[in-house]
Amino acid sequence: MKTTAFSIFILLLAFGCSNKHQIKESDKIVVDTSFLSDENFNYKNIANTNQVSFLRATAKGGGIDSVMYADSSQKQRYKPLSANQRGYFLAPFLPKDYGVKYAKDIMYAWFVSKQNKIGNFQPIILQVEGNDYESLSLILLDENYKPVSELNLDEENILPEHRDNLNLIYNLKSYSILNKNVITSYRITEIRYKDSTERSIVVDSNVFKSIINKDGTISTKQMEKIKSRLSK
Repeated sequence: MKTTAFSIFILLLAFGCSNKHQIKESDKIVVDTSFLSDENFNYKNIANTNQVSFLRATAKGGGIDSVMYADSSQKQRYKPLSANQRGYFLAPFLPKDYGVKYAKDIMYAWFVSKQNKIGNFQPIILQVEGNDYESLSLILLDENYKPVSELNLDEENILPEHRDNLNLIYNLKSYSILNKNVITSYRITEIRYKDSTERSIVVDSNVFKSIINKDGTISTKQMEKIKSRLSK
């Protein structure tokens, strides 16, 4: 009788452990990694952001459309992120007053380049637009495809339709050189106020060096800063 009771106890214990294991498996969240398919990206492991171009299609009836191309023949179309993807990739790096709803409802984004892995991290490059700016951004994903770090590869450019409101002529040359985990970014800004009596241009040149660290963080240092005024 004791042997039978002991056997039943062992069976119940095994059954309980089996159920517990099944519950854990069912609770796992499966991340859809189809966004990493090569066909979603127009570029592969770019070394210089100057090689990337963006041409927006004109919407029917005029105005601006959200369709973006990499070529003037409009054959190489960038794939846009879905609303859920925008919330997932962009919201973690927005200011506190913003969030998932803003990323999903207000922002636009397109897949641009899938970079080579750096250790266990997967960098991807997106073209991102907010309410009044645009930026080419590198997003670093960990081994679970969770976004952990973000770096603007060019300045957060003021969209053309908003520049007229700033009473200035604004010219920006901004690009980054990517070499494995080292990114060197160049920012050259030329500004001249439209109503200025002086025909002068302020030129602000900056060079930054960013390192993708082994833990997935990104460290950035300013290497050079030159500000000058040119008179015409």
